[in-house]
Amino acid sequence: MGKVFIVGLDGATFDVLNPLIKMGKLPNLSKMLQAGTSAILESTPFPHSAPAWASCLTGVNPGKHGVFGFGVRDEKNNYRFQLVNSTSIRAKTLPLLLTEHGKSTGLINEPLSYPPYPIHGFMVSGLMTPLTASHFTFPPELREELLQAVPDYVTEVSPDQFDLKESQGEAAYAEALLASIRARAKASRILMNQKAWDVLMIVFTELDRLQHSFWGRINNPSSSGQKEDRSLDAIVSRTYEEIDTAFGDLLEDLPAKTQVIVVSDHGFGPSERTFYMNRFLEEHGYLKIKMVRRFPSLRSPQSFMRRIFQITKISGNHLTKSETAGTMNHRDPKNFKKRVEGWVLEDLVDWSRTKAFADQYGIRINMKGREPKGIIAPGKEAEALIDKLKNQLIQLKFPHNGKSVFADVQKGHSVYLGPYADRAPDLVTFTETGFPHPSYTTKDVFGKLESMKGSHRREGVFLAWGEGIRKGKRLERASIMDITPTVCYSLGIPRTIEMDGVVLDIFEDGLDPKRLLERSGTSVREKGDVIPFTPEETSEIEAKLRGLGYLD
Repeated sequence: MGKVFIVGLDGATFDVLNPLIKMGKLPNLSKMLQAGTSAILESTPFPHSAPAWASCLTGVNPGKHGVFGFGVRDEKNNYRFQLVNSTSIRAKTLPLLLTEHGKSTGLINEPLSYPPYPIHGFMVSGLMTPLTASHFTFPPELREELLQAVPDYVTEVSPDQFDLKESQGEAAYAEALLASIRARAKASRILMNQKAWDVLMIVFTELDRLQHSFWGRINNPSSSGQKEDRSLDAIVSRTYEEIDTAFGDLLEDLPAKTQVIVVSDHGFGPSERTFYMNRFLEEHGYLKIKMVRRFPSLRSPQSFMRRIFQITKISGNHLTKSETAGTMNHRDPKNFKKRVEGWVLEDLVDWSRTKAFADQYGIRINMKGREPKGIIAPGKEAEALIDKLKNQLIQLKFPHNGKSVFADVQKGHSVYLGPYADRAPDLVTFTETGFPHPSYTTKDVFGKLESMKGSHRREGVFLAWGEGIRKGKRLERASIMDITPTVCYSLGIPRTIEMDGVVLDIFEDGLDPKRLLERSGTSVREKGDVIPFTPEETSEIEAKLRGLGYLD
């Protein structure tokens, strides 16, 4: 039986890929598209890297693995979040399932793989790895081996290290991302040839990063609003080309009969306007803010902080010296405002008069018995409020073009199923591009994030090619949850009882009906402690995610 090689292209979209293929700029991906099977790959309902990669690697929906974004609700206080990591995924990942069946896996740069965990094979963690991490590999000794072979290897190029308001900073960021692709490809090629594996998965995140910052350069080179470095006009296509070159180099070293899969966690598109959900809720009487009207623009951080300390002293909020030391910048009101807002969410909101509130994933009802200070009774009262909000949201239009803000609005329990569905929003909103912004301090319902030129769409990329893969086939549909079941089928491993994903019809021999019906084992991960980040690690990773646009 052959091997399976998976390449994850974070944020890849056919909207860019197809035109570049027609121009002859992506020969290796073009070969896969023409000589293999392809499909638009539907992401998770909230098209976000954290839940999408978790569903990709588990074959289950977020209600079963528990990851809805880069924050997981605190079990003791639903108003608070903890940053996710590999221990937050409550379903077995593909490497764990393969280990149970005696198969070996290599996993490189998957965003939620830190801290790396024991598997039959090897692992190099990705996005959520702190810079101060003493180890980011399994086995631990692989770290030194990797850095000796590729000294410039990095898990993530963080945009907060660059001044993206200046063309020189933009150029430096772009070049750092291109260098990251080359270093990751070099490291992957070395590990591919030196280590044993049945499945090897490598995730390149650089497309996502470039498209967030430079999407406007694709069709409108003069869109950045500053003095232009015209060498950056083609940076997105150049990044796709760099990925294609790296992909081609990796293909050269693949063993015979290897099946190749390319997958993106979500697609991409232009980010034109932002809808501030909490401002909408406040404006319509669902949400009450205690302090922002007193300090509407937060122009005086020192005065604002004195007020914060007065309130936290009374309420017992967890604002400690160790958490604030070395992180406040009193001379940067914008940065100061964001940090303060993160610390004192509970104090910003008057929960005794708040019926509903929003996080980045959707709307939660402030429900009695579930939220610490809930006021809405579960049952008829909550359902009536949910229905009312749903009807209001689906009718909203953008003032600048009259288009609907939301393509659809659904109740959370109809979207997410499983033991962790109670962590999900009560209302899930679907947009054409991007997602509502959860800021509690903005003045307007509609706005524009100048730093975000592009944002996520649900429509990602799926390509399959190689020994036994159907040629020139286009599938009508495919889901991010189908990847793990399809890989398991290729290796002769049945789906677990809990898997939501299906086996994709990509094989030349067709699908065996008996094997499709076979279910064995479980995806339920053994109960274990969720290992939190330290305050220092949390501060660092939040800054990185904020720079990428994943946190307010």
